[in-house]
Amino acid sequence: MNKKHILIFQSGEPLPCDSSKKRKMRAWNLVDTLLAKNCKITLIGSRFDHGSKTHRENSFYNDYHKNLNIFLIDSPGYSKNISLKRLLDHIVLSWNLFFFLKKFKGIPDAVFIGFPPIETSFVLFKWAKKIKSQIFLDVKDLWPEIFTYTENKSKKTILKICFIPYFLLYKYMVKNTDNLVSISQEFIEYLNQNTNRKSDNNIVTYLTTDTPPPISNKNTNNNDFLTIGFAGNFMNAFDFKPIRTALDNINNNIKIKFILAGDGGLRNDVEKIFRNHNNVNFMGWLDGENLENFFESTDLIMIPLKQRNDFSLSFPNKAMDALSRSKPILSSCRGSLTNFLEKNDCGYYFNPNSNDELANILNDLYSNRYKIEAMKINIVNVYDKYFNHNNNYQNLAKKIIESN
Repeated sequence: MNKKHILIFQSGEPLPCDSSKKRKMRAWNLVDTLLAKNCKITLIGSRFDHGSKTHRENSFYNDYHKNLNIFLIDSPGYSKNISLKRLLDHIVLSWNLFFFLKKFKGIPDAVFIGFPPIETSFVLFKWAKKIKSQIFLDVKDLWPEIFTYTENKSKKTILKICFIPYFLLYKYMVKNTDNLVSISQEFIEYLNQNTNRKSDNNIVTYLTTDTPPPISNKNTNNNDFLTIGFAGNFMNAFDFKPIRTALDNINNNIKIKFILAGDGGLRNDVEKIFRNHNNVNFMGWLDGENLENFFESTDLIMIPLKQRNDFSLSFPNKAMDALSRSKPILSSCRGSLTNFLEKNDCGYYFNPNSNDELANILNDLYSNRYKIEAMKINIVNVYDKYFNHNNNYQNLAKKIIESN
């Protein structure tokens, strides 16, 4: 039996040619699963590393596995995630990808396209259509919709007009892909409705990690304090002001620690928000054992996402990180994540516009620690059902292999 040849495109993620210490994301996890099934893999990515904002050394790698060839496409790069330089980078990347595909020999059985960027996705989509390969479009962000998010109505209208070509490309690809993949059921439903897609070939593949499943363990934290943690980049997606309001409004006898692990362009702004709070500590960027120690020291994980459509449809990596360590979650964004938390009693939604809702939740959890322990047990009981990493990617790999 001939090996199945799967072509995967993904930019903006760590790849198997990177350090083994980097976190495996969609492409890398899928590559490992397909290789274990004796598939031949062509992985195409960007030579520019989105995470480090540097260019990888080479354009071709084949030393990870005998059945894997990695091709990296050149582009100028960028220093800021939201910038004209990034748009230019994606245009150049798609142009270079177009010429690469013209010279590419071989017809893969299936093409798995990481979306966004829109430009590269469209180039690969049209090429896959031409050679009649099965297409799996993996939509993880609401491009170009997110470019129009602004409270200024005039600016919003202008942006929608400017991005009409991108909206047309996005809707064409989602509507006409053979198989639609996304990170939550809510995301899938929105994409189908938004583009009037009729196909039932939909696959929910959560952004799971290959960490061991959570175990039920007795809380070892100092019971004098309720410890809340945040780990990630400080960026415009998060709003920490409601947390400051809650800390200002908690009962006087409540002892709370809020520890923030991470870095990013808005760290100074977040530090200013909490400059008068001596119970808020900034740990800087943590990984490896230090990150595990951070999670071990927390009772709850805070994910203060803003209420945006793309966030409400997503099930973020941060939630996976918390749940995989049996940590209940507090979130300020109504949607896929809070639906899961409330359905399975694994955390709380709090209204960021309320002056006392989060404070009341913290007061209650401080006084009733058994609720935290109950939520931890609930997480252990439901995690494997929904977020078993092996089952998650085995299901996706099976659909890809059996698509022809």
